[in-house]
Amino acid sequence: MMAGLVIGCLAVQLSLVSLLLCAFASTTQHTLGGGSSLSVEDRARPFLVSPDGTFSCGFLQVGENAFAFSIWFTASQNSTAVWTANRDFPVNGRGSRVSFTRDGELALADVNGTTVWSSSKMGGVSGGRRGLTVSLKDTGNLVITDPWTSTTVWQSFDWPTDTLLPSQPFTRGMKLVAGYYSLIFDNDNVLRLLYYGPDVASLYWPVPSLTIYQAGRTNYNSSMIAVLNNIGVFLSSDQLQAQATDLGVGIKRRLTIEHDGNFRMYSLNESTGGWTQTWSALVQPCQAHGLCGRNSICKYQPSLQCSCLPGHEMTDREDWTKGCSPLFSVGNCSQGAAPPPPEQSKFVKVPKTDFYGFDVGYSESVTFEQCRYLCLENCPCAAFTYRLDGGGKCYQKGRLFNGYTSPKYRVSIYLKVPPYFNVSAPLIAAASAAGLTCSNNSQRHRQDLEPTNTYVYGKAPRNSGKWAYLFAFAGVLGVLDLLFIATGWWFLSSKQSIPSAMEAGYRNLMTSQFRRFTYRELKDATGNFKEELGRGGSGVVYRGVLEGERVVAVKRLAVDFTVQGDEEFWAEMTVLGRINHINLVRIWGFCSERKHKMLAP
Repeated sequence: MMAGLVIGCLAVQLSLVSLLLCAFASTTQHTLGGGSSLSVEDRARPFLVSPDGTFSCGFLQVGENAFAFSIWFTASQNSTAVWTANRDFPVNGRGSRVSFTRDGELALADVNGTTVWSSSKMGGVSGGRRGLTVSLKDTGNLVITDPWTSTTVWQSFDWPTDTLLPSQPFTRGMKLVAGYYSLIFDNDNVLRLLYYGPDVASLYWPVPSLTIYQAGRTNYNSSMIAVLNNIGVFLSSDQLQAQATDLGVGIKRRLTIEHDGNFRMYSLNESTGGWTQTWSALVQPCQAHGLCGRNSICKYQPSLQCSCLPGHEMTDREDWTKGCSPLFSVGNCSQGAAPPPPEQSKFVKVPKTDFYGFDVGYSESVTFEQCRYLCLENCPCAAFTYRLDGGGKCYQKGRLFNGYTSPKYRVSIYLKVPPYFNVSAPLIAAASAAGLTCSNNSQRHRQDLEPTNTYVYGKAPRNSGKWAYLFAFAGVLGVLDLLFIATGWWFLSSKQSIPSAMEAGYRNLMTSQFRRFTYRELKDATGNFKEELGRGGSGVVYRGVLEGERVVAVKRLAVDFTVQGDEEFWAEMTVLGRINHINLVRIWGFCSERKHKMLAP
């Protein structure tokens, strides 16, 4: 009898232990079989947890009575999501459920029982395959697996939302999306950032005014794959190479495209749950298109600000992405419509400002007056930009999107306005894109909308005499500087280590085909190598602006590349001088000063 009692007690203890183990396992499971489910009311318990606890999967609240089935970093503040099912259509806070059916389908149902998302609709099995399991891996990948064949039936890595995780491949046909912005591989096999707004679409990264080569990329690849490795380097088949500032192993990272159009890398501080930015695709926020909308100008000082063009006001005072609307009649410019007489239009100069893209006309080797007349005679032309680099270039603008202003900008936009337009009023108050503070003065006349430092073409600004003295003084300094540079160049060139005969031959090549820049010239042109466009194995590419407003991509060769010596560098310049092919970018100039070797295509 005693033996029976002991056996009974042991059985009870074993049962209790089993129940405790089951209860513990149910809260930390990383693999589930068919028939498992989680209701939104039980959201405090995750659906799955990765074996090392880095990632959790379940319901996250994204709004009032709105929930999403997501994967997130367990240790992050506010449970930073890295993947979401049916992201744009959250489910109700009551009665919604995620289920892994016995047929091997992961399904999300709303309050009325309607399936709003399922793995079978996203490339998975359509049902009927029993014995499948679903698990959350340490990589953050949610995977449906056939345990009998060890094959992957479906995985979340194939359907990213706005984030890439280490070891997650990003390939052709995939998209990262945040609002109007997306990361894609384009038809030229180049990884790009795209703005796809309600009215227009445009590529903005890499810098679209540069060729693929100038941006440090190549389109000669067929794999079209990009991946973030475990030490913090983001590599792409188009030769993009970006690395975190905290390069190293053991750090939890993510790459996320955000609603301001930037693509950023973050590292997690596991002790605080906070994130630190360690890389971004865009150096200046205004490089992203569409932030300020139509007929508006983006400025960064030191936060992003938007302002309307002269004679315009915000279309929606709560949303800068809708841009600004003109307070004057723009006329009928339908196809075939005749332009208004020249006396019915004039131009207002908005200095240090340009609008990228949407040209309705382009001309070369023209004067400023000819460019002005071309815009007057072209009804759809709303403004024009005139550049002197490489000869007079005239850009007629139809739609005024992607406006950007900067004190360092060397171009101006000339806006077509009615002749009654008054240009004497002060600058339109710039409003922050994050928190708008807009004037509500309804008595402001529509003609009194003009920025400071904005000029009507044909009228000289005040204090022009003072500027004349300044220019004369600058001219004298320029002559002295040129004499100093010439003397210094002669002295340094006489000390070169390469043989004199070879130097004479290379100097002949330099003067006949390339311009030789000093290190200081290219340093100044790039703003101390501030704006990085791309990098590869041989060096880093920076954006630069030369005299005459010529935009170039300055490639600064890596130190381990330049140690090959002057002789080999000059020999390579000789080869480049002989290249003349339609698909290859010619070199505009170069720099070779001691260890500094740079190319300016």
